[in-house]
Amino acid sequence: MRAITRDASSVSPILASLPKAAICELYPQDSSAWWRGIPSWCDSASRPIAEATAERDRARAELAAARLEARQRLIEGLREREQLLVRVARDSALVLRAQRVATRAITAYAEGASALPAVLEARRSAREVLAQYIDDTAALLIVTTELRALTQTLPGR
Repeated sequence: MRAITRDASSVSPILASLPKAAICELYPQDSSAWWRGIPSWCDSASRPIAEATAERDRARAELAAARLEARQRLIEGLREREQLLVRVARDSALVLRAQRVATRAITAYAEGASALPAVLEARRSAREVLAQYIDDTAALLIVTTELRALTQTLPGR
C-alpha cells in the first residue's frame, strides 16, 4: 500500500503555523500511521533537515531577542546618562555652596556669633552633599562604561 502524503498547504492552519520539526513530532514513527496523512516532508529521511531548520530558526529568534535587549539597554543607558549628567552638575554646585556655608559657620563660631552645633551641622551637611556628588559621579562612570561596551564593535565585523 502507498502512504497518503500531504504538502504543507493541505495541513490545517494551526499545524501550518508550527515549525516542521514540531509537526513531525506529532506523528508516530512507525508505518502503521499511513492513513493519518503524514506530510511528505515528515519522513524519517528529512527529519534531521527539519530539526536543523527548526534549530536555525530558534537561533535566529534568540539573536533577534538579544539584539532587541541590547538596543533597549542602550536607550535606557543613554537616558540614565543624561539624568546623571544633570545630577552631577547640580551636585557640583551644591558642594561649593555647602563648603561656603561650612566655612562661614566656622568663621561665625570663631567670632563668637554662632554656637558649635551650627558648625557641626554645616560640616555634616557639606559631607552629605559631597558623598551624594561622589555617588552620582561613580554611577555616571559606570553607565558610561556600560554604554561604551554596548556600542563597541567586535574586531572583524
